[in-house]
Amino acid sequence: MTRTPANAMPGGQRKAAPMATGGGVMRSTKRALAVSGFFIAVSLVAGTAWAINPHFVGSSSCTQSGDTLSCSFKVAGLGSAPASIGLSVPFVCQNRGLNYPGGLASTRTRPITPDSGQVTITDLTVTAHCPDQMREIFTGPVTVTVTSKGTTYTVGTIPIT
Repeated sequence: MTRTPANAMPGGQRKAAPMATGGGVMRSTKRALAVSGFFIAVSLVAGTAWAINPHFVGSSSCTQSGDTLSCSFKVAGLGSAPASIGLSVPFVCQNRGLNYPGGLASTRTRPITPDSGQVTITDLTVTAHCPDQMREIFTGPVTVTVTSKGTTYTVGTIPIT
C-alpha cells in the first residue's frame, strides 16, 4: 500500500502549501523591507556628505587699482580634496581716443587646500594687460569657480568696486 500526501493532486502534482498563519511570513517580509529601507537611507545620507557644494560665506569684494584687480572672499562647502580656485574677469582696453578696440578677458587660478571644507582668500590679484599704452578697465563682475576632482563649480559673482 502506498501513501498519498494530503496535498497530492491527480497526475502526481502537489498543491501549494497553505500560507503561514499568525502573520509570520508577512512579518518577515515587512522586517526585510524596513531593514532595506534603512540601508538605502544611510547610503543616501553618506553619499551627500561627500558631495561638494561651494558657496560664499560672509562678505566678498573685488577692487580695481590701475591695471590690477584684488579680490578677497571666503568659500565653504569644498570638502577636503585639493582644489583650485579661479577668477574670470572681463576687461576692455581704452585707447587715447576713448575707444575700446576689442574686449579681452583674463582668468587667474590658484591651487588651494581646503581647511575643514573652506578657504579664505585675501588679495588674490589679476592684472590686465593692454597694448600701446591703453588704459585697462575691468568691466566685471568677477566670476569665482572651484575645480575639484576634475569638475568645475561656479561659486558666484562679485561686483567690482
